[in-house]
Amino acid sequence: MNDFRLLGQASLAELICAHAAEFDDRQTLATLSVSYLLDEVAHGRAVIEADEHAVAVVRPEGWRARKGNAILWLIFVDPEWRCAGNGSDLVMRMKVTHARKLAMHLLCHGGGRMKFFERCGFHVKQVIPAGIVMMAPCRG
Repeated sequence: MNDFRLLGQASLAELICAHAAEFDDRQTLATLSVSYLLDEVAHGRAVIEADEHAVAVVRPEGWRARKGNAILWLIFVDPEWRCAGNGSDLVMRMKVTHARKLAMHLLCHGGGRMKFFERCGFHVKQVIPAGIVMMAPCRG
């Protein structure tokens, strides 16, 4: 694939949606579309950021009325570049950029993913029917 940093927001949203089957979260799969992602970005409820071979969607701090924690919503790494540090580099940057005051949360689906996020500084906060809620403290 191309260098994801060269893609515009719409192309990144298309890339994420094209690989939606890789996300195990049924709620995400049910609502995920290019127009939905771009609407969330346009209204400040999400940020799409890319590295050379990885793209992430983050719900920034305060995206809800209750001024909640940042949430790492989605991450996709080009299959040809997995296990090369691209995903962890992007996750670490997202933590520094978007979890300045509070913590960053995510909902993890699966043991392999949980080990990946643990290496990125997240720990299990709660186990719920939808998956494993993980949290990393802010860097600020």
